[in-house]
Amino acid sequence: MLNMGKKKTALEAAMAGKAASLNLERIGMSTGFVLLLIVSGLCGFQATMVWLENQAEANLLAVRDQAATRIGALVRRDQDALKLALAAAELHTALVAELAAAAAKGSPPETASTDQPAAFQQSAAILGQHLPLLNLVTFYPAELTELIDADLAKFGYAKADILAEARETKAPARAQAQSCAITTGDCLALAQPVLAGDQILAYAYVLLPIDGIYAELGAAPLGGSIELRQGSAKGSDWPLKRIGESSGDDGSLSENIQPIAASHFQLSARRKTLFKPGLIFSAFDSRSLGGLALVAGLSLLAALGLIYQR
Repeated sequence: MLNMGKKKTALEAAMAGKAASLNLERIGMSTGFVLLLIVSGLCGFQATMVWLENQAEANLLAVRDQAATRIGALVRRDQDALKLALAAAELHTALVAELAAAAAKGSPPETASTDQPAAFQQSAAILGQHLPLLNLVTFYPAELTELIDADLAKFGYAKADILAEARETKAPARAQAQSCAITTGDCLALAQPVLAGDQILAYAYVLLPIDGIYAELGAAPLGGSIELRQGSAKGSDWPLKRIGESSGDDGSLSENIQPIAASHFQLSARRKTLFKPGLIFSAFDSRSLGGLALVAGLSLLAALGLIYQR
C-alpha cells in the first residue's frame, strides 16, 4: 500500500508539472497574441494618421499654389497700373517743371505726398487722378541723394531698400508690405522710375491698399494653415497674415514655400499635426506607409498563427 501511494504521488507530480508547463505555454502564447495585436493596431493607426496628414498636406499645397497665382496676378496688375500712370505725359510735364523750379532754388526739392503740400505736389495730384486708391506717393529726383545723405533711421530703412532696388535695376522694384501713411495697417509699397524714353526723370515711391492681396488667401483650409510672409534681401522673413490653424513643427514643411514673382512675398503651407502613436512610442515614429502596413500585416498574421497553434 505504501509503494502504491508513492507511485501515485510521483505520477500526480509529473502530471502537475506537465500541466504547469502547458499553462505557462498558453500564458506566453496569449501574451504574445495580445502584444502582436497591439503592435498591429498601433501600426495601422499610425499609418492611417500619416495618410490623413499626407492628404491634408496635398490639399494645402494646392490651396497655396492657387492663392500664389491670384496674389501674383494682383501684384502684376498694380505694378502695371503704376507704370502706366507714371508714363502719362501730363505727369512728365509737371515733374519737369517742378524739378526745374527746385533746381533754380539751388537746393534739392522737397519730397511730396498726397496729403501734404511740397515741391512735387502737382505731380502727386496728377498721379492720384490715375490711381484713385493711392494712399501715398513720394517723388525723388533721379540722383536719389536721400539714400546717401539722409538719416536712414528717420527716412525709413524699408523705403530706402525698395528705392535702392529700383535705382539699381532702373526698373520696378519688387513689391512689399509697409506701414500705411494716412491710414493704419499695411499697404502695398511700390517703387518705380519715372521714364521719359530712356531718361529717368525721377523715382516714385507709392503706397496702395493691400487688402485685396490679403483677401486672395481665401477661406481657411482644412488640415492646416496658409501664411503670407515677406522676405528680405538679407534672407530673413516674417509673417503678414495667416489663415487656418496648425500645430506642431515638422521641419520638412520649411520647403513648402512658394515665392510670388515681382515681390518679396511668399506663401508657406503648414499642415496640422494629428495625434499618432509615434508621438509617444518612438518605435512607431515612421511616415512610411508601406513599412507600417507591412509590420501591421505581419503582426496580425503572427497573432493568427498563435491562435492556430493553440
